[in-house]
Amino acid sequence: MMVIQGPTYLSVSTVVLTSQYIRRQMLINMYRLLISLVLLQLVTSNKWCEQHPNICTHKHHDYHKSHEKYRQFHELSWDVVRLSRKVQRACEGDVNTSESYEMDNYRFTVSFSNVTSEDITVKAKHRVLFIETKVNKGGIETSASVLKILPDFLNIHEGLWTFTNGELDISIPHNITLGVEVTKSCQTNIDESVITLPKQNIDLRFKKDTETTV
Repeated sequence: MMVIQGPTYLSVSTVVLTSQYIRRQMLINMYRLLISLVLLQLVTSNKWCEQHPNICTHKHHDYHKSHEKYRQFHELSWDVVRLSRKVQRACEGDVNTSESYEMDNYRFTVSFSNVTSEDITVKAKHRVLFIETKVNKGGIETSASVLKILPDFLNIHEGLWTFTNGELDISIPHNITLGVEVTKSCQTNIDESVITLPKQNIDLRFKKDTETTV
């Protein structure tokens, strides 16, 4: 019986090993075929691009340019979102503000109580307007401030302000004509200096030219 079982055991083992070997060889051949197809595709594409260099370069450039613009879209939009949130956090609910667009000027008004014009400072840097009041009574100083993002078409260097009956009125000329199309240029002047807007001695609503003082 041992003579009969011995060959039977070896025969089954041989079949199993042979089956595993065949599967392994099939996988190896499949991977070789796949690699060959990939290499063939690369070679074919390179030869085609050698014959049509302008088209390949143009497509490659357009893809990266589009991808870069899409990345810039997300970065810029998040920068604006963060900026808006900062302004929102700095907003004081007890301060009333309003804005209007006139023919020649942009106007921004803020209502303050228990302050004089000497307590007010109005500054601007690029497109950010900063208004601050400081009142000192009996050695105790109280302050309030307002931040505002301005439109990009204002001549901030020519801005003026008045303070009458508890209302701060800021008037800044703009360089556009309402209703007229304006072609925008990518090259714009970004002024990083801090500008202190001067006070005008007459209510801006009367639109009279008077001497200005800082």
